[in-house]
Amino acid sequence: MDATGLVILAAAVLVTAALSSVCTLLLARRAFRRRYLPRIQQEVDRTLERLGDVVEERVRKGVVDGLTSLPSPELVRRTREAVTDAAGELVRGGLSSLLGDRPKPK
Repeated sequence: MDATGLVILAAAVLVTAALSSVCTLLLARRAFRRRYLPRIQQEVDRTLERLGDVVEERVRKGVVDGLTSLPSPELVRRTREAVTDAAGELVRGGLSSLLGDRPKPK
């Protein structure tokens, strides 16, 4: 066999191997989509549903804990009054400095 025959034979082997690989990949892809993909999607859906239940339960518990740990109404009233007094002092001090009414430091 001469060199040209060997080149043609090598090319035929390479083309056959490439076509065989492509056919194998196409068949594997089809089998994966038919057999395994639905199972994977079902498992993902079940996992997401369980995760949703866990998140919902944790949010509910957080809201309940937040509501039960609210301070007493008296404490809220005193805090509100303290914040209101502090805000009033800030406004009065700001107005005094703008109007020049601020008493001179001793």
